[in-house]
Amino acid sequence: MKFLIVRTDRLGDAVLTLPVAAKLKENFPDSKIYFLANSYTAPLISKSEVVDEVIAADKVGFFDLVEILRRKNIDCAIVARPTLRNALAVFFAGIKTRIGTKFRAYSFLFNKRVPHHRKESIKHEALYNLDLLEPIGIKNHNNLDEIKFGLKPSIEYQKSIGKKIDKFGIDLEKPIVVLHISSGGSAVDWNYLNFLELAKLIKKNTNAEIILTGTNKDYLFLFELFNNFDYKVHNLAGELNLIELFNLFSIVDIYVGNSTGPTHLAAIAGCWVISFYPKIKVASKTRWGPITKKRIIFEPEIDCSDCTTKQCKRLNCMESIDVFKVYKEIEKLIIKRE
Repeated sequence: MKFLIVRTDRLGDAVLTLPVAAKLKENFPDSKIYFLANSYTAPLISKSEVVDEVIAADKVGFFDLVEILRRKNIDCAIVARPTLRNALAVFFAGIKTRIGTKFRAYSFLFNKRVPHHRKESIKHEALYNLDLLEPIGIKNHNNLDEIKFGLKPSIEYQKSIGKKIDKFGIDLEKPIVVLHISSGGSAVDWNYLNFLELAKLIKKNTNAEIILTGTNKDYLFLFELFNNFDYKVHNLAGELNLIELFNLFSIVDIYVGNSTGPTHLAAIAGCWVISFYPKIKVASKTRWGPITKKRIIFEPEIDCSDCTTKQCKRLNCMESIDVFKVYKEIEKLIIKRE
């Protein structure tokens, strides 16, 4: 059997679709798994041991993509991101079994339809993705403890990262805290000034090293944010690709970030994850929380119900998360490490 998994949006979305590949490999061990992704996430997805080949959807035109898929002779497509383009691509590629969600104008292009209402956000995104396998007889037990991603840190990459960050003067013998301040904007974030205050508390009261991560676009922002900082922090924004970032997270102690793709990478890599989530259903920890037992999640302390993005911003909910409380959790983890 040849399967195609389609997830062509952001990093976190793609990573949380990898459990579909893992479950397919578990049930069809001799199958070949293709993963249609964006070129940004493709190198990382290709490192998963449950994916055989990654196709970058945004590197070719629509008709070229259809031809590429047609030549693969794929038996079944699982469209976890059901856009019109993706639906048309698997249809015109002649893929016999096409699984997608039921309630879209173009859902007729799928011949196996799953009645999803993800906006209700009653369970995790990874579990919603696994629902898509039920039309081919794979039952979803809705158990996050069963989730597998097929991503593992590499000793070779860890050594390479160690050498790279050594050039920045980072002492690997000390506790290392990563602050990932930027996000894709899919949720209401904890303000960047809070991260600045948190960094001050960490540097003032512990001997921990602080690493700032992000993209090339984040470098200047982070440089200016910490320009007048009294203590040394290490700005690695733009220095690491996604594979290197994942392996960096596997050798640090604590990751702190909003609801964003790297938060899921940190969870899989195995460090402690401290993250911030609004109470908005579609952006909540229930739907998007990092899948790990080593996590501490902060939510707004404001007592509200039926929260929306507009209401959350108006009430400034995320600012009710106290910086000192976040610091105390980091302090506990540092003490435990020592």
